[in-house]
Amino acid sequence: MNQKPSIFVFLGPPGAGKGTLSQYCVRNLGWVQLSTGNLCRTAAMTQGSHFSTEIATALNAGRLIPDSIINAMVREWLESQLFENKTIILDGYPRVREQAALLHHFLQQYTDIATYVVRFVISEGTIFDRLTTRLICSDNTCQKVYTIAGNDTSLIETMVCDTCCSTLTKRADDDINVVRERLVTYHKHEKELLDFYHAMGQSVVDLVCNDPSESVFKRFCAIVGGIA
Repeated sequence: MNQKPSIFVFLGPPGAGKGTLSQYCVRNLGWVQLSTGNLCRTAAMTQGSHFSTEIATALNAGRLIPDSIINAMVREWLESQLFENKTIILDGYPRVREQAALLHHFLQQYTDIATYVVRFVISEGTIFDRLTTRLICSDNTCQKVYTIAGNDTSLIETMVCDTCCSTLTKRADDDINVVRERLVTYHKHEKELLDFYHAMGQSVVDLVCNDPSESVFKRFCAIVGGIA
């Protein structure tokens, strides 16, 4: 990849593997990840934080967090990171057209930053399989993801993260009914996002991600080599 600062927008439904691929990039490529999902979950669990109650209520119901909250958190985070000269991954942002427009306007002041949009392509059956068997580390600084698929009884018995020894938990928004609502919400906004990017002349690269995460990472690296 060239030395020009870059931002990769990961666009895809819940369970597509955006967070997992982001972590591969952080560990193996030295990139920086902004996960709005993790950012919101951390805020929701921090008593006395700005908007904590509103965020927690929306997350548990599978609804989108209000734009005003997300935009403020993302802008603050980006302003703290853009001068580190590292490639940044936006995982889960923008989610709607209005957020994409605000991000586009914000980045116009940074003329030396290249932006790439990667759309995660995955079947809904795979999404349901992943999310309904997913466990996550309860430590906000770790949040390693696990799966109880494949009859992994040892994991179910211990329920402990093998990285930081914190307790594993199931996210409230991985309930099957909430997953259905999240997918309806995502597909409602995906077309508007794609239309916006095309209108702005921003190319969108498709990444098929039904395969295991290591294979998806290799495929992604091949894509990056061709566009950046």
